[in-house]
Amino acid sequence: MVLKRFCAVTIAFLSCALVQTVAPAQSPPDQTQFPDPIERWEKNTNGTKIFGGWAAKIAYWPGMAALRYADSKGDAGYYCGGVMIAPEWMLTAAHCLNAWHCTGTDGVQCEPTSDASRLDDFTAVLQGPVGVEVVVNVDTLVDPPKVGHSLFKVVRGWRHKEYAAGHVKWNGKCPGVGKCAAALGNDIALVRIEAGYQGPTIRVASKDDDPRDDFRSPLMAAGFGRSEATGNLEQFHSGPRMAMAAKKVLLETLIPSVPQAECVARMARPHQITVRQSEICATDERSSGRDTCQGDSGGPLVAFDVQNRPYLVGLTSYGIDCAKPGYPGIYTRVSAFRTWFEPLIGRMQPEAKLERLKPQDLPNAALRDRIWQAATSFRDSAPNRPQLELKTCKDGSRLDCHATDDDLPPYDERGGGQLVVNAKSSLTGSLVVFLVTPAGRVKQLYPTGPGSAMVRDGDTRIVPDEPHHLSTGGEPFGWDFLGGRLIGAVLPTTGNQQIRKAHDQIRAAATRGSSKRGLVEAPEAYLKSILDAVASTAASTAVRVVPLRNR
Repeated sequence: MVLKRFCAVTIAFLSCALVQTVAPAQSPPDQTQFPDPIERWEKNTNGTKIFGGWAAKIAYWPGMAALRYADSKGDAGYYCGGVMIAPEWMLTAAHCLNAWHCTGTDGVQCEPTSDASRLDDFTAVLQGPVGVEVVVNVDTLVDPPKVGHSLFKVVRGWRHKEYAAGHVKWNGKCPGVGKCAAALGNDIALVRIEAGYQGPTIRVASKDDDPRDDFRSPLMAAGFGRSEATGNLEQFHSGPRMAMAAKKVLLETLIPSVPQAECVARMARPHQITVRQSEICATDERSSGRDTCQGDSGGPLVAFDVQNRPYLVGLTSYGIDCAKPGYPGIYTRVSAFRTWFEPLIGRMQPEAKLERLKPQDLPNAALRDRIWQAATSFRDSAPNRPQLELKTCKDGSRLDCHATDDDLPPYDERGGGQLVVNAKSSLTGSLVVFLVTPAGRVKQLYPTGPGSAMVRDGDTRIVPDEPHHLSTGGEPFGWDFLGGRLIGAVLPTTGNQQIRKAHDQIRAAATRGSSKRGLVEAPEAYLKSILDAVASTAASTAVRVVPLRNR
C-alpha cells in the first residue's frame, strides 16, 4: 500500500490557508466575491490535477502557506502545506515536522533545522544544513518569493503532545498502513514564523461550525501536491535559484464530507485503521478522480459560510493511496484542538487573536431542516389516484433513452453524471419536476423556460427540457444529489388560490432557469406552495417521489 500523504523526511508538497483577516488592524477587510464551491467544481469537472482538481486563484485562498527546506545558497525543496491563522502563526500536520530537530524526551518542541542528506527527494538541489521557511499567499512557485512579504523564516514548531510522544516511542517508525499519522492521530502542529507578515489569515472552525454528519457537505482542499500517485518531483528555476516541488502551481478540488460511521467502517476493513472523532473524512466514494495526495500534507480542508467564504475545518493528514475508490481521505479536525493551540499562542503572544465565525455567517440549520422535512412530506399518489412515472435514462442520454426504475444512472470515472428523466403522466395538467438535496438546495428541472408545462394523459416528457441539454445530455449531477429526492407533480392548470400560488412559484423558478444554476431562491415557500396545492386537490393531482439512493 502507498501511504497517501505521509511526508516523513522526503515526500513532495502542498498547500495552505484562507479567508478573512484575523486582526483588522493588520490587514483590510476582505472584499473578494467568492463563487459557489459546487459551481467551481461543475465548471472544472474534467480537471486532472491534485486528482480531479484545477488551477486555483489565490484570491480564493488568501493566506495560503507552503513549507520548504532551504540551504545556504537559497535553493529550496517544497514538501508540505500549512495555513496561517494569525500573523505569526501557522497550523500544519504534525508529521510535517518529523525531520526537524525535535528536542526533549517528549519530542513536542521542534527546531526548524535538518540535514539535507536526510531529505532523499531533494538531494538534487539541497546541500549541507538546511533551515525551514514558509512561503505565504502565492499560487505559483516559479516567481521568487519576496523576503518579508511572502517568504519568512520559521522560528519554532510544536507537535501535539500525544503525537510527539508516540513518534518518540516508535522512533519514527510507526507500524501499519498510514504510519504515524494513522497510528497516533493528533496529527497537528503549531508553527511560529518571524514577524512581518501582514497578509490575510483564515478563520478557524469551532465545534459548532464543523460539517454536519447527517448529510454531505461541500468541502475543498488545495495544495501544490501530486496529481498522480507516482512520478518525480519537478525541478525548476525560481528566479536565480533552483527549487523542487510536486507541482509549481496551486491546485484545488472539491471533496465532500463522508459520514463518520461510514468512514469508520470503510477504514476498519481490511486495514484496521481506527478513525477518531478528532478526524474528518472526505471524498467522493463513487469516484476515482478527486482527492489530495503526497505533498498535500498539512494543507487546508475548508467549509464555506453563507457568502461562500472559506473557513478552516481540517488539515490534510493521510489516506490509502490517492483517490482510491472506497477509501476516504482523513483530515485532522481543527476544532478538536482549539483548546490546545489557542492557549499555546496566548501564552507566547497574548495580543494575538483568532477570528471566530459569527452566527450570521453560517447557513441556517433550522431552515435546512424545514426544507428537508417539506421534501420528505411529499408522498406518491395512491393506486386509485392519477399516476406519474419518473424513470431515469440509465445512459444519461436524451436522444436514445433506455428508461429504468434505477434511482440514478452511473457516475463516470470523475464522479459526475448526466441525469435524464422520462416523466409519463396519466393525468392532463401542468408538470413540475424538481430536485431536493440533503443540504436543502432545491433545483427545478422542469419547466426551465418560458414554454408551456402542459402534459396530457399518456404524454411522456423528457426532463430537463432546456435546448442546451440536447448537446450535453441531461442535468449534471454529483455527490450532492445522493440521498436527496427527485419529485414530480402534475397539477390542474387552473383552480383555487393554492393552485395559483403554486403556479406563480413554478413560473418564477422557470424564469430564473439556469441563470443561478437553476436553484430556487425561496425553497421553503416553493415546496410549501406545491404541497398545499396537492393537498387542496388530491383527486386531480399526481405525485411521484424517487429517493436518489447511493447504489
